[in-house]
Amino acid sequence: MEHKEIIIKAEHHVRELFDTHPNDVFVYHNIEHTEMVVKAAAQIADYYQLDELETHSVHISAWFHDVGYLFVLCDGHEEKSAELAATFLEEEGVNEELIKNVRESILATKIFCKPPTLISKILADADLFHLGTPDFKKTNKKIWVEMKRCFGEKIPADEWQKGALKLLEKHKFHTEYCRNLLQKGKQENINFLREWLEQNDTGKQAGE
Repeated sequence: MEHKEIIIKAEHHVRELFDTHPNDVFVYHNIEHTEMVVKAAAQIADYYQLDELETHSVHISAWFHDVGYLFVLCDGHEEKSAELAATFLEEEGVNEELIKNVRESILATKIFCKPPTLISKILADADLFHLGTPDFKKTNKKIWVEMKRCFGEKIPADEWQKGALKLLEKHKFHTEYCRNLLQKGKQENINFLREWLEQNDTGKQAGE
């Protein structure tokens, strides 16, 4: 089967999974986020001029990277996503190298993981691309709402913002492309969080 054909099939399969397994908990980890990760992954991959197999591995990994959320609430979603992707690809009869690339890349999206290959580094950076963009304020608030729904607990805004700041300060982009493109924006988001924490009391809305 042509790799371009399998990418189209993967997209249709993932969209169908989101359509048939709706969950109001996921205000961030939804099809819109997946589409953004696919777009970011393609942008990064184009810069590195990957070969055909590598490029298609990146695209398929991006489509499948968060489908595990539809079946596993939060913890363990990467493993479930990798499993679902591998099962789909095996049923489509693709070669083992593509399956290996996709599985490895999805597992590399675990927070603070050290991706072993360029393909996995590209997906990991695409997944957290927003940390270095103006969209961070919006996505940070969506994830805050999602986590409260996921765990059924109230999370004070100042506590959430402190956690977000810690994440951004510890996070490092894996590809040189993203470091050059997004590091300045990430620093601006770090500065925003620091200023927010200095100026706001407990109970204020995160991201305002």
